[in-house]
Amino acid sequence: MRRLIAGGALLAVLGAFAAPCAGFDQVLEVGDPPLVLAGQELAVEEGRLRLFGRACLGSADVELFTDTVTLDPKTGRLEAPAVRGRVGAWTVEAERLVGEDGALVLVEAVFVRGEIHLQTEAAEARGETVQLTQVFVETPEVRFRAARGTVAGDTFRAEGIWATPCVYGDDLRVLGDAATFNTRTGRLVLMEARVDVYGRTLFRPERLELDPARPLTLSFPFRLAYGRGWTLGVEDFPLPLPGEAFGRWSTSLTLLAEGLGARPLGPADPGVTTFRFGVSAQEAGRRFAFQLQREERRAWDGRLTTTTVPEAEFTAPGFRFALEPTQAEARIDPRLRFGAATVRPFLRVAQEAERAGLTLGVEARYPFEDLARADGLGFSLEPWTLGAAYPDQADAPGYAAFGVNAALRYTGAWQGRLEYRRAYPVGVARFGYEWRGEVERLDLVARRAGISLTGRFSRRQVPDLAARALAREDLEVSLALGYADRGWRVEAQGDQVERWRPGRAALTAVERTYTLRLERGWRVEARYLEATGLDPEVTPFRRELQLAYRPAPPRGRSDLTFAPSVGYDFLRHGVSRAGVEVAYADECFVWKLAYQAVLLPQGAEEAVGSRVRFGVELR
Repeated sequence: MRRLIAGGALLAVLGAFAAPCAGFDQVLEVGDPPLVLAGQELAVEEGRLRLFGRACLGSADVELFTDTVTLDPKTGRLEAPAVRGRVGAWTVEAERLVGEDGALVLVEAVFVRGEIHLQTEAAEARGETVQLTQVFVETPEVRFRAARGTVAGDTFRAEGIWATPCVYGDDLRVLGDAATFNTRTGRLVLMEARVDVYGRTLFRPERLELDPARPLTLSFPFRLAYGRGWTLGVEDFPLPLPGEAFGRWSTSLTLLAEGLGARPLGPADPGVTTFRFGVSAQEAGRRFAFQLQREERRAWDGRLTTTTVPEAEFTAPGFRFALEPTQAEARIDPRLRFGAATVRPFLRVAQEAERAGLTLGVEARYPFEDLARADGLGFSLEPWTLGAAYPDQADAPGYAAFGVNAALRYTGAWQGRLEYRRAYPVGVARFGYEWRGEVERLDLVARRAGISLTGRFSRRQVPDLAARALAREDLEVSLALGYADRGWRVEAQGDQVERWRPGRAALTAVERTYTLRLERGWRVEARYLEATGLDPEVTPFRRELQLAYRPAPPRGRSDLTFAPSVGYDFLRHGVSRAGVEVAYADECFVWKLAYQAVLLPQGAEEAVGSRVRFGVELR
């Protein structure tokens, strides 16, 4: 019997009960370390001890309840039907418990820990490990089966793996010989795996990792669309390297053609075809990207002009080099910490538009956290300052800015946060990197019993960097009120942007957007946009109503949904845009086909035309 009790004590995993199986009339403590057997009543039947009425088995961190516990002192065999309770951090239910030959076995057991559900035909505790057979595990991210495995602490080492992220079925499945599963975090790592899609093997990764803290997002790299010509190719197509985990690839390829077959629509509207070739790689905070873009413009009279633009970027902690169509930059900006203070000196060589030169500067911040804290109220303050000089131009004045960020938080019957940011620039910067144009900002967030209120006010100065003067000042105001109850949510939001000449000498444009949303799984959205400007070429007049419907996420093993949208122009009295997205969801994937047509353009960024887009994503 000692062998049995020693094996039973090894069910302990995490946590501790000060007094397992407390409150019972009959209590037996046997073994070393002790195992407690308790019940409301005790009887001896044919040489066997029987605890019944309501019975319990417990140790330092195990507490299992049942109707009857039977113990044979001669053979050490222990039996208990329909047990339920706790084993460490797990909630457990099992058809029966059997103890014999130094082992305790839970038969047809279900273990639950947070959102992790583990089912097994048998969980056998013997020695320092727990052996599991025919295991099925389900988490919000993945379902997997294992032929057998061993649990030690928080680690489940499994063999004979079948896993799938599909909601239903296994159209996308992963097979592997071995895997490790962290029962606390839900992280699953498979080695030497095989990835099957619709029964066909597409990949054989050396390592595949599914981690709830880092969800695996598999974007569809193939592009197929039609607008002003065809879009065809691959974008961010993964290039796996040896030893990389599946879906965690660091290198990608882009080979894309946009506007194939595009024809000119007029003398001022040429047909544009763009070819892009690019490679990017990133690892441990470093990123390298190179892209070559070739643009062909076919004019109304048939003339063809081509432009080739190289782009490159290398980013590492404290360093960046970039070559882009409108600017080139090399920058060193390490972040230095002195206690709570952060100091960021920077040295930058750049060309922006027609300006080129050297910038030498420093930025410093010092946060004061929880300056006042009482009854759920917290206050923090962060003053900052920045200075920049331009050594390559001795007569060029420098640039400086200083300011403060303040935040007031409240947590109690309701939750709220009020943030205020104020900046005081001295002069106008030479480059956009060091410019701090948002001189004032106020943010408000408040929530209570399903009601939410958010607001924002911002005052931003927009510079003419070439002239080192202010070009305009923008005032932005946003207010949103929402209410949610019993699965319903309604939200009303208003946004306004005013554009002023420097010093607010004259108002040049006003843009307003009013939005109303209604959600209950599905979402209906109505948006009204209006714009008025002194210069219609800069800010075209606009009065447009947009309506859109987004269906609820797919349900069942298959689902077909439609997401229509339409716009109406009140100035020209006609439909401005129309579109629909058709989505078919099978057991694992969502296949989407979308069509969008612009009939009455609302600005220079839009043109009359239509676009068809195809895509697929993991359900």
